Amino acid sequence: PVVEAPVVEEEPKLEETYEGIKVLGKIKIDSIDVEQYILDSTSDKALKLGVGKLYGGNLNSSGNLSIAGHNEKDKFQDLEELEKGDTFIIIDKDLKETTYKITDITSVEPDDLECLRSDDSKTEITLITCQNGTTSRLIVKAEKTNSVDNV
Repeated sequence: PVVEAPVVEEEPKLEETYEGIKVLGKIKIDSIDVEQYILDSTSDKALKLGVGKLYGGNLNSSGNLSIAGHNEKDKFQDLEELEKGDTFIIIDKDLKETTYKITDITSVEPDDLECLRSDDSKTEITLITCQNGTTSRLIVKAEKTNSVDNV
């Protein structure tokens, strides 16, 4: 008798690459209608396609992961509408969702890199976009909430 090989279901995962650039995960900010791949690059091409990792460690690990995006529709154009206490979701390669709560929103000079500083006792995401043309940067800091996994 012929033995059928068991069918192995592939676990759903995010794309490995998007337009040739490595995908780290996805960011979803429902309140301003943003859902973008987080790309492992801040090259011109990457930032035309989505948002990119500027600095930091891995998604959802301790420390500060800084993500930059253009101030454009579907990217970070409406970040200034966010308020402290608002939340957004980071989706990793295995489609696990982690919620972050906004703790601070500031505007800084383009050469002020203080927002990239990392504190390993926290799991933070920093969102960065241009403001007022390119004369300042809007910085949105958020910390991982201690949510229970929805498994």
